[in-house]
Amino acid sequence: MSTMREAEAPLLGEQVADMTIQSRDLLAGQVVRMRRRLWRIDHVLNYEFLATPIDGRDVFSRRFLREVEVLAEGSLAIPDPNKASDPAEHDLLLRAFRLSLVHGSAPLAGLQRSRAIPTPYQLVPLLLAVGKDRVRLLIADDVGVGKTIEMGLVTSELIARGKVRRALFVVPANLREQTQEALSHFFHLDATIIAGHLRRGLERQLMPGQSVWEAHDLVVVSVDYAKRHPGEILNPSHPWDLVVFDEAHLCAQPHRPPGSRSAPDMARHDFAKKAAALIPNLMLLTATPHSGHSDSYASLLELLDADMVHWTGQNQQTPIIDREAAKPHVVQRRRSDIERWFSEAGEEFPFPERDQREEVIGISSEERMVLEALRGYTDKLTAASDRVINTWVALHLQKRALSSPEALRCSIKNRIGALQRKLGDEQDSASDAEIAVTDGEGGDHDLSDEELFARVDGYALGGRDEIDELHAIKEFAAKVTVARDSKYRRLVEKVIPLALLAQKAKRVIIFTRYKDTLDYLVKNLAKDAKGTRKPGRLDGIEVFEIHGQLTQPDRRARFAAFEAAQRAVLVATDCISEGMNLQRACAALVHYELPWNPNRLEQRNGRIDRFRQPEKKVTIRTLVYDDPLDVTILEALVKKAQEIRRHYGFSPPFFSSSRDLVDLMRLHGQLPSRQLDLFSTSANADPELLTQEATALSM
Repeated sequence: MSTMREAEAPLLGEQVADMTIQSRDLLAGQVVRMRRRLWRIDHVLNYEFLATPIDGRDVFSRRFLREVEVLAEGSLAIPDPNKASDPAEHDLLLRAFRLSLVHGSAPLAGLQRSRAIPTPYQLVPLLLAVGKDRVRLLIADDVGVGKTIEMGLVTSELIARGKVRRALFVVPANLREQTQEALSHFFHLDATIIAGHLRRGLERQLMPGQSVWEAHDLVVVSVDYAKRHPGEILNPSHPWDLVVFDEAHLCAQPHRPPGSRSAPDMARHDFAKKAAALIPNLMLLTATPHSGHSDSYASLLELLDADMVHWTGQNQQTPIIDREAAKPHVVQRRRSDIERWFSEAGEEFPFPERDQREEVIGISSEERMVLEALRGYTDKLTAASDRVINTWVALHLQKRALSSPEALRCSIKNRIGALQRKLGDEQDSASDAEIAVTDGEGGDHDLSDEELFARVDGYALGGRDEIDELHAIKEFAAKVTVARDSKYRRLVEKVIPLALLAQKAKRVIIFTRYKDTLDYLVKNLAKDAKGTRKPGRLDGIEVFEIHGQLTQPDRRARFAAFEAAQRAVLVATDCISEGMNLQRACAALVHYELPWNPNRLEQRNGRIDRFRQPEKKVTIRTLVYDDPLDVTILEALVKKAQEIRRHYGFSPPFFSSSRDLVDLMRLHGQLPSRQLDLFSTSANADPELLTQEATALSM
């Protein structure tokens, strides 16, 4: 600890002041003498202060306890013109001043500490932010356009201008390390991740009485950890200057269909709403701000400014968006917009060409027997009760069957086990089943996807007769061996070999929704790669897997090994479908089954089809069975959704009510029914309103 004598010892060239300073009198900007050095006081907090030394090369701010440090007034003497220094050193000093003036006169101060070299379109959010008293932005550019770089540019600029010192980055759990790495690599911003498994180690470094949230100025936290600790994170004793929500659509107010009896999980939105009200600067990042539900989209705009949205109608649930008020706060560019700008400027478009199509696969006789037996079972399941959960579970089982025979076998096994144990509490199960079917977001996020699917396998149980029927289906499924698995055969005999030929980097990523299907693929691809069955076109290929049960370090290590391999296949679940940039590793991607959420499909595609992809073309294939349900989803959902997204910038919801599911089941069974209308009232999507709001997004 410093003594008074040490604090008062004069420094060379310093004017000595006799007055000591009481800690309660400290002011930001003040020059003090402390620990035998001169310091500038940067910030004064309740129990501590931040100061930067001004008598040497060290320019980093440090924390000190106010009651411990002994301080005296300090100042630098005016240079004496009669004391000349070495001419060479004087020349170096003048050069240094000239260089500092170059940066000082630049309009954007943050760029001097940025590794990122932004394109002109990536500067738009930054230019919108510069000069504003409060920055409130929704950055809704397409997947792969560079929202993280745009966010970092704004953050770096606000810090350089002294408007932001403390920033909170709220992201999905699987993006914490990537966000931390991007801030450090591109912008030299050292952020700390706070999570349950890291907290004890962080708290051991604290001073007595100090909060872990107060001790770190730049913090990355998962949205689900944040929603459980709003009081301590948003405590007024350590206010934040900026909050960033990545994948901000996860924090939108959940849509609640008319007549719904279950209350949606509002914890994420509640945290975002509290943070937006308390923190002056806010950025929302998402490629899918508008899912087609006007109330959810309006809730994001309301975070930026409550005056942007006015609520009308019954129970004040219909939003009217003030487009003129929203324009200065919303940035959304589609790929077509950026391509047009580059074309008009006569520059090369920095995105690859996309070769995307579906592989429609015929069904073997063994597979048809399984699907027909399962269809008979699910028809009985839906006919047995008008409860919506029966319909959700029926579709869940059919989705699993269309993924892989192994996924169906595991579901049947889980269901038989649940029947035998007399399990199946359905009080809160309908929302879980809905998420499993629609590939949606929300629900109990303490569960992994695999745990969720296993739980849904045990819902809507019947009596003992059901066990016999499930055993029969299980026996049919056992006959679908690898040799009789049409989809797998197409994958290894055509899709992977052609994808490898289409690119310089001989690597392919295969996405699947289910861990059981992943295990099935990894096991059999490894055998084909070793030639244990028969010599083939996959001989010598390396097989890797990444799924949600792996830790983040394990995921990074496996991806690095995949990236370094000469010829390789990576099988992954959706744990890497958001946020991770995979374009440096490969330019070929396969959807092993068809996601029922168009936004999820596009998120996956955006992992390789993005800015600065080194290959000129990316190859994307989606495997679809020639089955009524798979074809219905492909035609009525994915293709129409892609067309709507091209025109309006968003993909609408499709399964927002049980009525939509009944329509789909009727169409799947080829029963008389009306054609699914993507903008039907059952989907709560008014065509005119959606068109207006989609246009507003593009401003």
